[in-house]
Amino acid sequence: MKHPVSKKFFALAIGGGVGASHLLAIAGMLMSRFEVSPLVPLSILPMSFAGIVLARLTYVAWASIQDGHARMTPSSVILRLFFPIYNVYWFFQVWWGFAQDYNEYLDRHDLDLSKISEGI
Repeated sequence: MKHPVSKKFFALAIGGGVGASHLLAIAGMLMSRFEVSPLVPLSILPMSFAGIVLARLTYVAWASIQDGHARMTPSSVILRLFFPIYNVYWFFQVWWGFAQDYNEYLDRHDLDLSKISEGI
């Protein structure tokens, strides 16, 4: 099953969410002279939106290479990102592993597409 991906949407949603979150937090601190203001907790909302969009992008990426040979299912990839401390390690494994599996997917299906760099 193919999932359409809008690069512009994902870039704006993730970048905008992180940027708006930071702006709200800074504005809240400046308005209340470095005391906690209502804007600081409100900054969690755009950051949460960016996290949800990033999780969706990760799910769609892994779903696009499911042919019985991928090392993980999209659901298990996302689920492991919710374990504290382990998720820091897992985030890097998700994208490095995706690059490897994607390149193998291209080779298996003899597709003439650009491969993803497996390096940092």
